[in-house]
Amino acid sequence: MTEPYLDHPLLAVYPNMFGFGYALFNQFNQLKSYGMVTHEKNSQEVYLKRLRSIISVYKPSVILFPAQQGKFNKKRERVQGLLSHMSMLASEMGVHEIIYSRDEIRSAFDKYEAKTKWEIAQQISTFHPNLIDRCLRFRKDYMKEDYYHGIYDALSLIYTYYYRNE
Repeated sequence: MTEPYLDHPLLAVYPNMFGFGYALFNQFNQLKSYGMVTHEKNSQEVYLKRLRSIISVYKPSVILFPAQQGKFNKKRERVQGLLSHMSMLASEMGVHEIIYSRDEIRSAFDKYEAKTKWEIAQQISTFHPNLIDRCLRFRKDYMKEDYYHGIYDALSLIYTYYYRNE
């Protein structure tokens, strides 16, 4: 299937407890930029301003977001609100938006036998050795999420996009 949006960069944004992780692929399916956007006050206005800046600079044709609700996806109210505002911002700026559920992400990584967020992050590290210094440690239920997990979550959205558009 040929996707009409691949002539411009592809941006994935994944909000979490720290702020949001993002990953940007150029039109040649190469990782161009990635990072975590955080702010000490967890300010929604600051995050939206940063997202607006990222969109303005890179001009993506598609922005990928995680679903706000779902079986394996229970986001906090603050993160749900941020996702809603990010979605509105993308629409205002004329960027096509695609949303993937946790189930869709898991099915995209089935062929690698990666089901958990940690297993998916380990698989993504094999695709991008430059991220090895940000490799996630195994997390037990009582431990909080790793700071860099937002980057891996954003990358999982991009690989889900490619999997669904093969």
